[in-house]
Amino acid sequence: MCKTPPKIDEKLIIDTIQEYSRRKGVFIRKKEAKTLTSNFKKKYKRLPSFKELWSLADKVTLQKGAGEKVSLEEKVARKMAEMKKREETKKARKEVIEVKRAGVEKVEEKVEKVEEKVEEVKSKCSKCGYVNPGASKFCLECGTKLG
Repeated sequence: MCKTPPKIDEKLIIDTIQEYSRRKGVFIRKKEAKTLTSNFKKKYKRLPSFKELWSLADKVTLQKGAGEKVSLEEKVARKMAEMKKREETKKARKEVIEVKRAGVEKVEEKVEKVEEKVEEVKSKCSKCGYVNPGASKFCLECGTKLG
């Protein structure tokens, strides 16, 4: 049942870097992948492990996808700026909601006042001026038909 892990050679590493980057939407040429592999080999005097291979391919994909070499500090700064922008947007949305709620409350107050006036006008007799209850159809004072 136990299989031995595949032997990692330069060709496998180059193919893996190319395939991984292609799946991420970035194309890395074979020559670039060979250069990356040889640079790693020169620096560490060995071929990368699978874990190192994924991080290397991820780093290259990010750099290539962005069209520039991006340092860790720049990535952190960009992420912080993005988070700050999101926070400002969220704050602005909350302010808009509060303003809308305040506006709705004012409108509701105005509607209530208008409804009161309508009831008042509806129940006020046009002939004698007597204020009748809201549900009255005829003036209780003079008997004239209301509304």
